[in-house]
Amino acid sequence: EKPILPVLDTICLEYLKNDYNREEQVGQNEEEVKKFQEKQKQKYGIERLWGAVGWGLTNLLLGFLLDRYDFWIMVVGLYTTSFVFLILIRMNLTLSHKTYTRLLPDSVLDPANDEALGKTDSATMTEMVHITDTEEQTITMNSSDHTDVRLNDGKDVQTFLQHMFCDFSNFVFLLTMVIVSCGVALVEGLVFLYFKDTLNASYILCGVSVLITVSFEIPLFACSQKLVELLGTDWLLVVGLSAYFIRAAGYTLISEGNQWLILLWEPLHGVTFATIKLAGVLKVSAAAPPGYESSAQAFLNNIRSIGNAIGSVAGGAALEKFGSRITYR
Repeated sequence: EKPILPVLDTICLEYLKNDYNREEQVGQNEEEVKKFQEKQKQKYGIERLWGAVGWGLTNLLLGFLLDRYDFWIMVVGLYTTSFVFLILIRMNLTLSHKTYTRLLPDSVLDPANDEALGKTDSATMTEMVHITDTEEQTITMNSSDHTDVRLNDGKDVQTFLQHMFCDFSNFVFLLTMVIVSCGVALVEGLVFLYFKDTLNASYILCGVSVLITVSFEIPLFACSQKLVELLGTDWLLVVGLSAYFIRAAGYTLISEGNQWLILLWEPLHGVTFATIKLAGVLKVSAAAPPGYESSAQAFLNNIRSIGNAIGSVAGGAALEKFGSRITYR
């Protein structure tokens, strides 16, 4: 899951951000376009919920297969499925390329072009053109008869990093994401050891537990726009942290022989994952300079990776020394 999610976040945001372009509406000024794109970003959860659907169904299937068959069938199934999806993605890219016509002239797309301002006729749209590894061109086409091509240097990135690390509220947010990632790593990476070794849970029970967690993610992602408008990103973090605290403590109350009680606590993981995911993606996206939304998500993923590493190492050491119950308490 971890290597796929950051890419999925970026795809969802870029898809929603550019959805306005496919409507082929003209006559809107730049400010109206920006407002529309911000509303589209808030619909991120609607796109993201399909990842939760696939994750839940896949884990349920994996639990069944592990109980019934040997591990080798998992490997065969993984490579077969990956190969099929690779072909489908390649076909989709080929068809998309044939049906997409770039509206910019070659002179604008030429990296050797030193001009920071170009003009061309176009409908309303926003498109990214990469110049070098450290520079990007943000090309904004409005309803007038020309296009402004602005060259952004590293100052935007520097400003973004200063805004995230030097602003107290943003620094607390980043610290919170590290702490949350520690806890998530402790649960996602080690909790099934607790289920199997301490509670003697079956693989199918582990698969059902994942299905239940994502079942509660889906409605939260579906109504993500209303949640953001109602609570805001800060309170979404509070809700997610509270749900995690209750869930982790609840695991320690389950005795051997009552392993099905795991399922009573699993909905709280859906609450934790959905609320914190929404808060993190939207907060960083809002703070990113225009044209750096994807880079901002990579930055957030790196922050999470720090927490994941700390949580996995410290959690593993705590499990070995103190046992599962004390660790989760």
